[in-house]
Amino acid sequence: MPTPANCLNIQQPGFQSFDGVFQFFGRTLTAGAGVTITNGNGIAGNPIIALSGGGAAVEHLTADSGGQLNPDGSNNFTLAGSGSLATAGAGSTVTFNLTGLTNHAVLVGAGTTTITKIAATANTGAVLQNNSGADPSYSTATYPSTTTINQILYSSATNVISGLATANNGVLTTGTTGIPVITALASNGQVIIGSGSGAPIAATLTPGNGITITNAANSITISANDAAFAYTNVNHAASPYTVLAGDEYISVDTSGGVVSLLFPNVPTTLRTWVVKDRTGTSSTSNISITSVGGSITIDGQTTYTIASNYGSIQLLANATPTYEVY
Repeated sequence: MPTPANCLNIQQPGFQSFDGVFQFFGRTLTAGAGVTITNGNGIAGNPIIALSGGGAAVEHLTADSGGQLNPDGSNNFTLAGSGSLATAGAGSTVTFNLTGLTNHAVLVGAGTTTITKIAATANTGAVLQNNSGADPSYSTATYPSTTTINQILYSSATNVISGLATANNGVLTTGTTGIPVITALASNGQVIIGSGSGAPIAATLTPGNGITITNAANSITISANDAAFAYTNVNHAASPYTVLAGDEYISVDTSGGVVSLLFPNVPTTLRTWVVKDRTGTSSTSNISITSVGGSITIDGQTTYTIASNYGSIQLLANATPTYEVY
């Protein structure tokens, strides 16, 4: 029969527990760490057990490889580092750390083993270079950290790369010590002209006798002049006459007496002259042709004579040097 001792108050929150003999006891659930419990009263609803913060329990972990991971008998998962990766736990936080690092080093992959470190070089401006089948390494040569527009990089010293400024309308040349320079072509018709003892320069061509040079943008026109011979009149009063570099046609008047012409000892090779008896009197007053020093031959003779009226000869200076009559 019911007694006050064993009467059950069903309005008590929680749940009822029977002692297995004849008594019932009202009980409530107690929450442990990370769990919240709401005890129902049998009217409002059943007891509710939930994780603190509204989260969900972790049953499994899945890695990139190896399949599903399950907790151990104590419901723990172990996060273990490998190679250059280490783990450290504190409270509820796991920290992943790379080990063996040094300041300013570059990290290079090494398969599944510890990451390789490429230490910084002492040479500011060195660049990291690929090595086929091996770790990269820093270059011995150093490079500028900045350049300006249109600069050309070149070795200004051993293992030193520097920038060479360019110039508008310029040509890359080198000086007497091999240092590159940009030589500007500042006007029409300029070309780079070399020197056996100095650096090349930009200059225009100089016309010789009977030549005209016309310079234009990206073109040089060289033309032969149709000008007359340089005419020189020589008479007895001017004798002996020393032939000048500009003389070409020498017209001789021997009506007043003989005339002697003195040609250069060292003439320009392939230079030519014409000598003519203009007055028709050389049969009585000869025209003598020799050199200033008297030792250079003319067709094998140190003195060549025109002794026929209105006679003439053409002379050519060869490389010997001697003169040839043609």
